Amino acid sequence: MLTSLCISLCYSIIVSYRLANILIKQAKYDFFGGQLMAFSLCYLIAGVVPIMMAGQRLNNEFIILRVSLAKMNNLLGLVLGSSVHKEVKGFLHFLTMDPLEFKLLSYPIGMAMLPTSFGVVVSYVVIALQFNHVV
Repeated sequence: MLTSLCISLCYSIIVSYRLANILIKQAKYDFFGGQLMAFSLCYLIAGVVPIMMAGQRLNNEFIILRVSLAKMNNLLGLVLGSSVHKEVKGFLHFLTMDPLEFKLLSYPIGMAMLPTSFGVVVSYVVIALQFNHVV
């Protein structure tokens, strides 16, 4: 899953650069036209968005689990000497100290990654265009 996300991000940078090159310099690519590049970018975005949605859903479910365990901990705290209360408290402490989240290049995978990846693609395309003296 993470490999797919990295590969699609790199490929998006390459295709966006070529598309910008076509639009700015009127460059001609015989083997990979502008329409095919635009379709390829849409295909990549459609492939990456479900991964981001799944990561966001995982993060949301983890937050719901922590809130539910905190409520259960508060309710079981009323019963003195309960072994279940100690187990719930220990598990809640474990989840607080070591939260579950998937990261890619130190960024959490979720819907917040969509604008982040868009910003990365745009900045690298601008850098590549500047290296080739297009902009």
